[in-house]
Amino acid sequence: MESLEFSVDHELRLTSVNEALAKLCPATVEHLGHSPYFDVLPRIIFSEQDVLRMVLQNGRALHLPEVDFPSFCGTTQAEVEVKPLGDCGSICGAQVRVQRKTTCAMVERLNQFEHLIDIGKQASSLAHGVRNPLNAIKGAVVYLQRRYAHESDLLEFTGIMQDEITRLDRFITDFLSASLDGSDRVPTDLNALLQRAQRIVSLQAQTAGVVIACDCQPLPLLPLNIFQVEQAILNLLNNALSVLGPGGRIQMSSSLLVDDQTVTVKISDTGPGLPEQETDPLSYPQNDRAETKGRGFGLFLSREVMQHHGGTLEIQSSPESGAVITLSFPVPADSI
Repeated sequence: MESLEFSVDHELRLTSVNEALAKLCPATVEHLGHSPYFDVLPRIIFSEQDVLRMVLQNGRALHLPEVDFPSFCGTTQAEVEVKPLGDCGSICGAQVRVQRKTTCAMVERLNQFEHLIDIGKQASSLAHGVRNPLNAIKGAVVYLQRRYAHESDLLEFTGIMQDEITRLDRFITDFLSASLDGSDRVPTDLNALLQRAQRIVSLQAQTAGVVIACDCQPLPLLPLNIFQVEQAILNLLNNALSVLGPGGRIQMSSSLLVDDQTVTVKISDTGPGLPEQETDPLSYPQNDRAETKGRGFGLFLSREVMQHHGGTLEIQSSPESGAVITLSFPVPADSI
């Protein structure tokens, strides 16, 4: 965990702060050179005395392995080290390093929200930039359909591509117009979506030597945003395919629970399981993982889609048995 550092002069006025502290508490920068540190930061007390003043008076460094600091949600703990600044016996200030041992839950959530804002900005730019190559792909698909009209397999898959392009274009339009109401939901056969997703990834699975099986039980029609739910399912299938090798297996199943008020979809695989941070329902996608592995947002977006539909996404995972992801959809009373 990154340390927070600052220095004070002989009157305890802030003289410098490191980047981590300036980001966490921007007001520290504004108070440099004219305000005591405790105007903007918690006062550091030991034996009922200000620790920095003690160091300035006796000229000896002080190390405190555990100090409680107030936070939005109770207290947080940190290790504190204070060193005198000066030479030839003249103390002109002190250097402070605070190494956090625990973090404030509220600050952590604020950092996550800031990360989501960045994601939103990137997503908006991405949505604008996707349209031109999307139109080029659509033109190529139409050409292939006309050029190879006698190839039934090719027509099936180019038909899927054409439908997905249309849905993606509609999704981009809705996204850019910030359409977040429920008017985009239509009565949908969820089993048909599962089978369609299976067909879409079938060539990729065949190339990887992975078997995908689907066991669908009769279900009522559900009000769904077809594009969003299909993408959520594809995200989960692609995540599983990315960690499976030859001989791997993905099992999809659907069922209506005995209370007739919930439809569940289970997607399980024989892979190594998910990292612990991804199974945390409060986790947010991290840029470093997305940049190094080309993914990181799929599971998060699938969770968001389920919440948008009033449902849930639950994960069971272990290195021995792989991952099992359960999607639960509420069944409207008029569908029962």
